[in-house]
Amino acid sequence: MGLLAGLAAICAGFVSSSAAGQEAEAKLRLGVRCDAPPFSYVDIPNGGSCDPAVLAANEPRGYMVDLCVQALKRLGRSFEFIPVTAQTRFSSLAGDGTEATAPDTLEHGGATVDILCEPTTINLTRIDGGYTFSQIVFLSGTPYLYRPDIAVDRGSGRIDIRYLRGTTAERSAQELKSRLEHRFGTGSKVALNVSAVDSHYEGMEQVCSGTIADYVGDKDILAAMAKRIAGCKALPSNVFFSIEPYALAVSPALPALLVQLQGALYHLFSDGSLRSIFHANFGRNAQMSPLLEAMMRIASLPE
Repeated sequence: MGLLAGLAAICAGFVSSSAAGQEAEAKLRLGVRCDAPPFSYVDIPNGGSCDPAVLAANEPRGYMVDLCVQALKRLGRSFEFIPVTAQTRFSSLAGDGTEATAPDTLEHGGATVDILCEPTTINLTRIDGGYTFSQIVFLSGTPYLYRPDIAVDRGSGRIDIRYLRGTTAERSAQELKSRLEHRFGTGSKVALNVSAVDSHYEGMEQVCSGTIADYVGDKDILAAMAKRIAGCKALPSNVFFSIEPYALAVSPALPALLVQLQGALYHLFSDGSLRSIFHANFGRNAQMSPLLEAMMRIASLPE
């Protein structure tokens, strides 16, 4: 190896080690939601605003939050909570969309959060878009909530279907519309309208009051939100439009952290900690779905 080539290799190794060390020492910023129980939420009044001051006074809770916290404590990493919404979470994670190359921007890369600790569905669209994820840590499904005591006039009625903006529930809402169109037939005058709301509380309030016919979302969030609205008579459908695999989305600027986080999560699966987190957030007597139970067993690795 020539002198110049050798010096270049030494310098490259120094920069790489420096960047890796910086990544390992920085305080991590965890993106959390305030309105997605039982996965990521704070105890504030329904419809209340969520900002850093709220998080400073109200500790975030939930399955995905606890999962992040325990995994990072296992890794000995410090962290802070940053509020995100379903609409801002990915832009917060990606920043300006450019890859950070300089050591002093390795961790942040224009982003404002490093890990999304909230109910994020991992799918091919997001992977192809450049986002990086941990292994799957939860399985949910997408039904719709409706008021069984409110009938729809199939001759000239209107059905309003809502979903949370920025989520995969949009596809399920469109699927519900297609199925209703098929059920009512071509001669029906029922007007079917699909549109988005900006918060789960907004959608839940509308379906519980009967303002809209259906609110589409992940089943566990719908069930938890329904309990928070007094007198809500809405019920979940028996129809599921999708399976929603949740994972932790990690900044692409932190590849070493992603590997470490995956290892920590496998330890939580294997030593029973993840089951404890589940029961702490869903109830001591809560039963896992067969799919979730199978996922837990598969992810529990031998020594």
